[in-house]
Amino acid sequence: MFCTNCGKSIPDGAKFCPVCGAAAPAAAGGSANNTGFNNSQYSPPQNQQYGYNGGYPPYIPPRPVDAPNAGFLVLGLFFPLVGFILWLVWRDETPLRAKSAGKGALIGVCVWVGVVLLIFISVALFAGFLFNAAGAYGYA
Repeated sequence: MFCTNCGKSIPDGAKFCPVCGAAAPAAAGGSANNTGFNNSQYSPPQNQQYGYNGGYPPYIPPRPVDAPNAGFLVLGLFFPLVGFILWLVWRDETPLRAKSAGKGALIGVCVWVGVVLLIFISVALFAGFLFNAAGAYGYA
């Protein structure tokens, strides 16, 4: 026999439905074959709305903790390409952590460009000094 409230199968002779607790049709004065049950008006109880996983909502994994991270800033500073890749990967999931890696990459690129320019200017000045000194003593 079936429950007129939730539509689940209940044992014969039961006075209450073990699923929803409603009175069984025989105990309520209805017929034992459930001729009055209208399946088109059936709506599942609130905890059975998903139909799987025992009536519980689907599992949604927790989002990773998003916070600025100085370690990724330093990593991006010394390895700008790695910082840029981390920024690309994390910018949607963890924007604050991605921002740290991106800042490190940007600062790292600026520092490395500055160091290369400083070295280039130093070498050019030193070479100019050597050529100027060589010309002053008649070597050139």
